[in-house]
Amino acid sequence: MTRLRFALAAASVAALTAHASATRYYVDDDSLGGTGLSWSQAFTTLQQALLAVDSADDEIWVAKGTYIPTDMTNPPDARSATFQIEENGVEIYGGFPYGGVWEDRDPIEYPTILSGDLLRDDDTLGKAENAYHVVQFEVDLDDTTIFDGFHVTDGYGYHTIEGQPGQDGAGIYMTGPTYPRIAKCMIYDNHTAVGFAKGGGVFIGNNATPVFTDCTITANSAERGGGVLCDRSYTDFINCDISGNTGSSYAGGIAGSTATPTDSGRITLTNCTVTGNVGTGVFADAHFTLNITGGEISGNTIDVGWSGGGAGVSCDGSGGTIDDVLITGNTSDSTWVGGGVYLNGADCDVTIKNCEISGNTAINGGGISCSGSAHPMIRNCDIMYNAASLSGVGGGIDCGSGTSPTIRDCLFEGNEADYGGGIHNYGEPTITGCTFRENKAFFGAGLYNYGSPSPLSDCIFIGNTKRDDMIDYGWGGAIYNGAPLEITRCIFLSNDAARGGGIYNRDSSGNTAAINCVFVANTAYLSGGMSDGWGGGVYNGVVDSVMTMINCTLHANHAEDMGGGLYVMSGHVDVINCIFWDNSDVFGGPMGEIATDVSGTVDVNYCNVEGGWGTGMGNIATDPVYRDADGDDDILGTEDDNLRLWLGGPCSDAGDNDAVVDVTTDLDSAPRVLDDPQAAETGHGDPPIVDMGAYELADCQPNGFEDDIDIATGTSYDENGNGVPDECEPCVGDIDGDGDTDQSDLGILLAHYGTICE
Repeated sequence: MTRLRFALAAASVAALTAHASATRYYVDDDSLGGTGLSWSQAFTTLQQALLAVDSADDEIWVAKGTYIPTDMTNPPDARSATFQIEENGVEIYGGFPYGGVWEDRDPIEYPTILSGDLLRDDDTLGKAENAYHVVQFEVDLDDTTIFDGFHVTDGYGYHTIEGQPGQDGAGIYMTGPTYPRIAKCMIYDNHTAVGFAKGGGVFIGNNATPVFTDCTITANSAERGGGVLCDRSYTDFINCDISGNTGSSYAGGIAGSTATPTDSGRITLTNCTVTGNVGTGVFADAHFTLNITGGEISGNTIDVGWSGGGAGVSCDGSGGTIDDVLITGNTSDSTWVGGGVYLNGADCDVTIKNCEISGNTAINGGGISCSGSAHPMIRNCDIMYNAASLSGVGGGIDCGSGTSPTIRDCLFEGNEADYGGGIHNYGEPTITGCTFRENKAFFGAGLYNYGSPSPLSDCIFIGNTKRDDMIDYGWGGAIYNGAPLEITRCIFLSNDAARGGGIYNRDSSGNTAAINCVFVANTAYLSGGMSDGWGGGVYNGVVDSVMTMINCTLHANHAEDMGGGLYVMSGHVDVINCIFWDNSDVFGGPMGEIATDVSGTVDVNYCNVEGGWGTGMGNIATDPVYRDADGDDDILGTEDDNLRLWLGGPCSDAGDNDAVVDVTTDLDSAPRVLDDPQAAETGHGDPPIVDMGAYELADCQPNGFEDDIDIATGTSYDENGNGVPDECEPCVGDIDGDGDTDQSDLGILLAHYGTICE
């Protein structure tokens, strides 16, 4: 038994003890009838018991059987008959065998069915005369009102005049303020049938604040909110199953809606399953807060003609948190977007964290679609094997124009699209610390960018390639870039494309740069297209496209035509402080490292290029001597490859300081410009001189071992994780960077003490 269920059971026992002096009424449809004060004198209808209770402490125990409402709220309309719960604090329990005690109660084995089939003729004549609402909770009920252990079915919220009472909430209907607790109920086969009818299974409106625990809501239908519609209400669902419902317009499972910008509402789902609904599984519109923790949202579908976005979860201007949820196998077959999650609107600031979003499908944004200025936080999620179908974009995530999501520490694996297998971007995202593995697309298998993102930093791109159904072409194995983009501290391993196995660049702004990056074993293949096999590591592509490469290491990349490391088809590339070694193409020699077309130009300065580079300043052609280029597995292009250098090597203190004025860290996020005491300072600038390549070497003690080795072996400590041994810190505690540790630093510390960094 979970803690929650144990707590609920304990609360029920405590309630029974506390209410020992209250009146308990018994109901059994097989009874001969009587006072209702014992099983032998049980009422034969629940309606009798509801009329009999007159105290907040009263209870009703109901035996298995089928019960039909008779109390009309709008006589003489027979269909207004409902089980009306209006006594505050009453506790109503179903699931008893005849003569049973509390320990015998089992709502599954002894089903207590509340049916809206008033004439008991559904099998032959259908539901046209069924009750509008099977159960109705009145206003002003507090949270001691309990409805527990019932089957609620056969409600039909249909009215011949749209907008009339009785249209919404065929199974359960409530408007607030009211606070009932509903547990262990099965709410099924309830339907509403007129345009804009809401909440086939349950309708919750106007500040109602119920809690549903261990309930199943299934096979219900409505135009909006087939299972549940929460209208300006605040509802908790705990350990519930909302599955197999249908929303003909939107939200097959559960929907939250507000009428005006001044309204608000909240849905909280804790360890719930929302699966197999037709229409969005979970929907929340503007000014609604959606909190989902644990559980699964899966197998929900959107058909052609449906009027909303997002098959699994749809947040249309809403906020909240989605944490530790499996969102899988949801499909949008219409023109709408967001197979797994749809995030829309300027007020959409949902945080999605610790989730698996996998196997979802949509035309755009197979896993997640962001549009309309949404600015969510997406972190520590596994976004895997999603697909954008029908020439769509963004297999993992589609960032639309005007959006600004923060995407941090996520895994993008096995996603597919025509454009942007992992991420398709026309917005302004911040992408940090992500891994893009084995995604597939025609353009930009890992990332397709035509937006204005913040620096793309600390990411790994490995094994990204073209889609299997694309025989020819495939540009930008890891990244296809057509807009300003700063790529910092990123690693590109074993990606491939016809052009630009690592990066395909066509930005003409002059504001695209790769800084402190490593490219290993990326390939530009021959695909059968008119021009391919160019730029194993990097391809610079169209007229006026401009790129800068600073402190990058390119090793063992290959082009099946030209430019194993870098190919400049057109435009211009500045290459500074970089290492090109063991890259290859069909021509060999220096062209295997860097090649240009007649319309492309490149300036190379303070670089180490195998075979030499005839022009430029400070260039060398000496084996850089990597620590372990192919790593412990002896396979190039895998994550254990170690392109760090040794102290005293030819690339130490050999770069140009002018190129790294604004570059403060290397690929390890250690300080960028440090002195190598074993190397001659052959580069440009005032000492210390920056190293060539993606990693900076230092031996600050000096003891003849690199600082990172000292830290890794425990010879030195690095409390702040900046790559500098503590004994070599220039000024420990210098938070404001002014060269001393003083009151100012203490003030900064105290101002942020206790802050939890998301």
